[in-house]
Amino acid sequence: MSPQPNTPAIAEVVHTPTPSVIKPVEVSNIDVSKVQELDESILAPVIADSVKILQKRIMSSSSSSTSKRGKVKQFDVKENSLDPLDVIGAFNEYIASKNLDIKVSEMIDSNAYFGGYRYCFYIQKGNKTLRHAYCKSEQMMINIPIMIDELNVAQYCVSKKIYYHRLYDLCCLMKWSWFNDNNNTWNLAGMLYKKQHVDLGLMRKTYLCILQTMTDRFDQAAALRVFNDWETCKYHPKLTESHIKSIAGGTNPIEYNTWKAEYEPKEIKEKKDKKGDDLTVPHIPKFHIYYEKGELPPIFDCKNTETYLDVIKLKKGVITMERLYKFIKNNIAYILQGGNGYYLTKNRDAFGEIDYVVIKDIKQFDMMFDINNAIELDDDGQIMTDNTEFDADSIMRLPLRDAIYHYRDDITYGKVDFMPYNAKTGACDSQLYKFDWNSNEVFNKFNGFVHSYDPNFVVDETKFNCFTEHIKHIWGGGREDILSYNMKLFAWYVQRPYEKSGSCVVLEGEEGCGKNTIYEILSIV
Repeated sequence: MSPQPNTPAIAEVVHTPTPSVIKPVEVSNIDVSKVQELDESILAPVIADSVKILQKRIMSSSSSSTSKRGKVKQFDVKENSLDPLDVIGAFNEYIASKNLDIKVSEMIDSNAYFGGYRYCFYIQKGNKTLRHAYCKSEQMMINIPIMIDELNVAQYCVSKKIYYHRLYDLCCLMKWSWFNDNNNTWNLAGMLYKKQHVDLGLMRKTYLCILQTMTDRFDQAAALRVFNDWETCKYHPKLTESHIKSIAGGTNPIEYNTWKAEYEPKEIKEKKDKKGDDLTVPHIPKFHIYYEKGELPPIFDCKNTETYLDVIKLKKGVITMERLYKFIKNNIAYILQGGNGYYLTKNRDAFGEIDYVVIKDIKQFDMMFDINNAIELDDDGQIMTDNTEFDADSIMRLPLRDAIYHYRDDITYGKVDFMPYNAKTGACDSQLYKFDWNSNEVFNKFNGFVHSYDPNFVVDETKFNCFTEHIKHIWGGGREDILSYNMKLFAWYVQRPYEKSGSCVVLEGEEGCGKNTIYEILSIV
């Protein structure tokens, strides 16, 4: 079904660089100002790559926005302190257990819509749509937020084992009666909330899972309030991990020893040399990683799957200093910031996007690593000595902070900035200066567009056309000048991302008419 003109969407452009105004036609109250003529050669490939991800959403949005029968309702989980993906998982299980006639999809599902499911419930976080739930009746759509509020997300997480296993397993060794004391559970929440250098969302989830498992009458809403109240609490919890270990060890000594063998660091192994009983010190060689032109360092690369949280998996085995160096280089940065230095670690948010976490004190990097000291590397990172076969006891314990401090010059940056650059030329300012990823002057939080520039890239016009048709018909009521203006503005974003355009596009229209579709595409460019 082709888009119809004169939809409720109204586009207005304000504060543009050049004031020559195109008079609006009678069918619309849209004012358009011209922008500078720009080469749009790299706009199409960038947009086409993003449309691949959202094509289904655009096509069905264009058709469903004109239907008078379809209705939508939205639910924003941005204020919900639970992980939205856990909420969605619990909701899917709830639908299946109740045999409800609801079709849930990540993208807009035109087949569901034309199959009679004309009522769509959006589960969103901010401006990002996470799921679409299609219903055949308006009442079912209205009931969805009630269902979501009643979900036992903690029970879902326990069944899927989505929690911090080390602390969950430890707490579950204690007596059930310990959890009947509100003061105990309050202090447990505080201990987990203030746990250093661990994802707060994971700790919140772990707290709920512990109470779900160890209490008879679990109240999810009350447990969330107790945990979240620690954000403004002026007191410090009287409970520590050492206290829990003591309680668990006294309650279940055999199971506690099993837990300790799995999770606790191994005892430091001593190696006597000919001169006495001194500990063997790990050989810490120098390394250097140089990034070729166009190569994005892993700490900036959203397509590189490793994050700082992989430290948990890495510390379970025996590694070489070279592997530890690469982990530090790829996931940790030190920012001088004019003498007020701090660390950044590479993490990911619920949507898989890079999220840099600030760490103020190097002492927080307290994890211990088993280093194979029988393998010694030279300054070029090549194996110089390998005595593993003859010296099985030379596994040494090394705190992560010591390794970071030793290699800190390699991960030091002068300051943090957001410096967008042209995908085609690499220019990051009006003087066409190209950003150098090997420079340590700036930690650049802009890590490029989804589409890497390729002069031989063949644009799939069908994908690009549905993008332009949406702007022309859904935004502009069929007006070619509206399309021309917006495409030039988007070309500005791609070619001069480092320079403000001075323009602001304002859209006004009824809910569900298609205002956000274009910017959903641009948000993943």
